[in-house]
Amino acid sequence: MKYNLPPGVGIIQSVVSSLDDVQLYLKKGTTENKELKNVLKESSVIDHDNRFLDNPSFIMYVQMLLLSGMSMFGGVSLSCLSAYSDRDNLVSLTWDTGVSDSFSWGIYDPSFLEFIKYYQDRLSTKPQNKKFLPSDIMIGIRGFLTTYLEILESLDLKISDLLNDKSGFLNLIGSDLNKDALFLVISSLPTTQLSRFFMFLNSFLPDSIMVKTPDGRQLTLRGLFDSPSYDFSYLSEKMKIFLDLYFNLNQPETQNITKKKTAEFLAKVVQNDSDFNDTKSNIQAVRQSQIGVRKTLYSTLKNHLDDIVTVL
Repeated sequence: MKYNLPPGVGIIQSVVSSLDDVQLYLKKGTTENKELKNVLKESSVIDHDNRFLDNPSFIMYVQMLLLSGMSMFGGVSLSCLSAYSDRDNLVSLTWDTGVSDSFSWGIYDPSFLEFIKYYQDRLSTKPQNKKFLPSDIMIGIRGFLTTYLEILESLDLKISDLLNDKSGFLNLIGSDLNKDALFLVISSLPTTQLSRFFMFLNSFLPDSIMVKTPDGRQLTLRGLFDSPSYDFSYLSEKMKIFLDLYFNLNQPETQNITKKKTAEFLAKVVQNDSDFNDTKSNIQAVRQSQIGVRKTLYSTLKNHLDDIVTVL
């Protein structure tokens, strides 16, 4: 696994990579699948059952499901996380609240237990205060996957409009794009244009704006945006801050400037055939690598959970 992938990409790679090791839990009729159903049926708390605690593959299966359940929380860009890595069997992540968690694949220990507790608090409307794994968490994960599939279907339709022609592209970017669609469009700009975009936008924003980077540093927005950058991890950092500005209802003046100048810049991109074609190609690639892969993954896991939750 790589460190410098955006959280939304890295977490999907983790889930897909782990499927080979846990596939027998997903396959009806296997010993593993039967044991899974028995544990859920007989134990209201998964991690109070030794059949789970003594089985690294079972633990890894649950870890995979937990990651899939949070993998689009806040949208495709995974705005609930500011950092994510999966390396040498260790998953490390930093939530948007600044809280950091980590766990090792297939290992149940205090670190994984801390992740379980905060996971349930962060993905719920109110603190759950559960430092354990309730069996009915499977129902909650299935609900998230169902919602994610609906979001992806809507996003797929918007992408079709983007790919039609320049007129369709301009009409869509001139409308109120949701966060997922905007993230996809901006992140699909050629790297040189993406770097120029942040510098262009920066010149119209107030000097006094302070932002917090994912690693916790406080910077002026100009200090972050007013320099060229071509490193993807650094551009991803700028992207997250841009999205916060674009959808920040608490700063209407800044939000209006951001929306207006974003549309203006994208209109200029469309005028350049080379840049527009590159952007379309990138959007199509993202459509396949992120939306297509996610739809297949989420459908597979949801169908599995549809069967599993019948024992609860």
